Amino acid sequence: MGRRKLADKYSLTPQVVAGAMNKSRTMVQAAHSLGISVRALYYYRKQYALPKRERFVPTGHYGCVATWVKAHPSVVFPRWTKAIAKLTGCSKDSVATYLYRRRKQELAKLHALPDLRRHYILVTTTQRKRVPTAWFRTYDVFVDHWSFKLKIAATLKNDIKVKVFTTADALRKLLTEEKV
Repeated sequence: MGRRKLADKYSLTPQVVAGAMNKSRTMVQAAHSLGISVRALYYYRKQYALPKRERFVPTGHYGCVATWVKAHPSVVFPRWTKAIAKLTGCSKDSVATYLYRRRKQELAKLHALPDLRRHYILVTTTQRKRVPTAWFRTYDVFVDHWSFKLKIAATLKNDIKVKVFTTADALRKLLTEEKV
């Protein structure tokens, strides 16, 4: 006689399983709503060649720290995750996750900008001198771990090294003003 198929054993159709997978955020939740084990759900999905569910991609920041930051926009973070956790009332892990996501977001904003060397944008260096970005021969960009500001370490065409602290939003604003 052989082993019974999952569809016969649980009387499931591919449409029911696909619907449960789409409604649930995780495979565990989908399996629980169907009344089967996660392993059985994986086998069923493989047996009927059901596509993997789409990953949950949240829009914007979420979590304990992000909610606190939205409620307190003017507060400046201390320079230690433990102090931030104490200030926000969240765990150190959630603080570290928030900091990582925020830096990643700032880098994504930066990569969306065009090459700064191709534009004549005046930026102020740490020595309080205004230098056009068109003078940059090379430049590297780093995101500050705590303030999320961009640190641009540039070498000018005359081999002078300069540093600029700014934000990706400020650079975007300067780029749009240049085009006007």
